[in-house]
Amino acid sequence: MKEKTVTYSRGRVTYEEATAIVAQYAPFRFFVTLTFRKPTSKREGTACLKAIVKRLHRTILGSRWRQRVRIEGVASLETTVYRRQGSKIVQGCHFHLLVKDHPVFAEDEVAARRALKKALMKVTRGMKHSSVTELFHKKSGVRVDPVRDAAICGYIVKEARNGDAWDISERLFLIERLPED
Repeated sequence: MKEKTVTYSRGRVTYEEATAIVAQYAPFRFFVTLTFRKPTSKREGTACLKAIVKRLHRTILGSRWRQRVRIEGVASLETTVYRRQGSKIVQGCHFHLLVKDHPVFAEDEVAARRALKKALMKVTRGMKHSSVTELFHKKSGVRVDPVRDAAICGYIVKEARNGDAWDISERLFLIERLPED
């Protein structure tokens, strides 16, 4: 079965609408941040996210991952200012993911977070940036935290507060179904 493109309508959404869309997929167990080492375009970042999710499924669910119930959640692309040089601003992106619970995760919170982080570190290791450098920093490129309350749904879409800069079809993705290349 081929993964399908997310079916959100194209167009701008308000912060409240984006938060409501994310909240409809709750409850979530983990809050993950994937931070690139160097400025990364939205297109390259989205392609990388797709590869990470595919590798994560294979790593956690095993070789027959396509026939198993996949890990689900929501990913949000957020822009990042890497450095300012005079009037020049270099922008890139990073991702916030809200991951739902899955039977493969331990009941113990610490053990489950540790296992997810270990799997994410494994699948991101060796991924290269277009500039040939490692895509993620070994220690700070992947962060996994527990979800403590529903306010996290608003946090991952906080850039929607900028109004016209937030096109939902380019910023919000279902983890189990990512856009095709």
